[in-house]
Amino acid sequence: MPSHENPAALGNAAITTTDLNAALDSALARIPPLWPLRHFVAVNPFVGLVDRPFHEACALLQRVAGAAPLQRPVEYRQAYGQGRIQPADLEEAADAAWTPAELMRALDTMAADETLRPLATMADLLDQERPRSHWGVFVTDEISKWCAVTFDQNQTTWNSPWKGRGLFTAWREAAVHDLNPEAFGLAGFRSLVASLPTDATRAIARSLEILETPAGDLTDFLHRQLITIAGWAGYVQYFVREDALRGRANPSLRELLAVRLAYDAALYQAFARDEIVRAAWRQRQTSRVDTRRIAALSRWQFAYEAGYQRQLAQALAKGSRPAAAGRPVAQAVFCIDVRSEVFRRQLEAALPGVQTMGFAGFFGFAVSHQAAGDSLPAARCPVLLVPPVATDEDLPAAQAASAAADRAEAGAWKAFQNSAASCFSFVEAAGLAFGAAIA
Repeated sequence: MPSHENPAALGNAAITTTDLNAALDSALARIPPLWPLRHFVAVNPFVGLVDRPFHEACALLQRVAGAAPLQRPVEYRQAYGQGRIQPADLEEAADAAWTPAELMRALDTMAADETLRPLATMADLLDQERPRSHWGVFVTDEISKWCAVTFDQNQTTWNSPWKGRGLFTAWREAAVHDLNPEAFGLAGFRSLVASLPTDATRAIARSLEILETPAGDLTDFLHRQLITIAGWAGYVQYFVREDALRGRANPSLRELLAVRLAYDAALYQAFARDEIVRAAWRQRQTSRVDTRRIAALSRWQFAYEAGYQRQLAQALAKGSRPAAAGRPVAQAVFCIDVRSEVFRRQLEAALPGVQTMGFAGFFGFAVSHQAAGDSLPAARCPVLLVPPVATDEDLPAAQAASAAADRAEAGAWKAFQNSAASCFSFVEAAGLAFGAAIA
């Protein structure tokens, strides 16, 4: 039977399997990847929305995150009054529907700030309705704990017994024994977790059924859930992206969403007996945005950026910097990167005799190389690429054995320092060595 003909198969008669999968794919695609520090790269935080016009992306972010990359009306008015936005810039942002006169009129009639709350998770709602409940922080901390266990890359001494079983499976098998949520006040948490299906997608559907989520704004609602744990969601999206580039499917982000929804479902089940909470929940599951306001401010932002570009072009056209009188004291070469520009400018201001230059030096060979003694290979090219060639260092048997022994010795010493039996005694004993200096 086709899945769309069995809407109740996932546990929510209001949401079909087809609708749920479409909403899941769309919501997960909105999350930008976050690279780890060992090969961090700057990434557009709105990369998941690049297929939309700017004003549509702003309206979506206003609904889901409660903020959009726009300034307040008074700031655009000030920029216009100060000449940073010229009439020509406003003309460039205008069209037949939004003429310069209409844009001015819209700005003059707008309220200073739009008091609109975004879509709410159950944790959001309880924090707003019950001050000092701190459910949002609690849920984030709990999820962070399990993500740290799942995505640990051999930094910890004590490994999880569920490591390698997938985020949702590991979390579910541990959470049915976890007393911490109920000690914090979340009654019935373990029984709810035990009742969830073992499949992440079906668990998502079951949580949505408990939450009585309408199908209308499902994608936005799922997106909002992930925004509350944006750091981990972005980090998991990084792994999803890396596997996709290599032709592998990775369900981790969907599993992370299943975990996040389970906490909301548990909160709803524990606190929605209160009719005030239920009424507030039904009201906050939709978020209406003033699309006309967003459209006008988006065009003012376009005019603001056009004005900045005009001023920048005029500054650059004034001529190049005069040549130095003599040989520079030193030359410093930086990567061509917006993050390096700050250092270059400050260095030249502090040391006028120093000359800085930009160079695209990061682009090496599309090769992955694993040096002797390293546990993982390292790419010799930008992390946005997948190296098609892998190499490693082949050592003679005697040197390889020596390197292995060194690694084992270092690992044993670290394990001794961090073990439950010796960590405190090690600190106490080592402290004696500093007795003379303290005296």
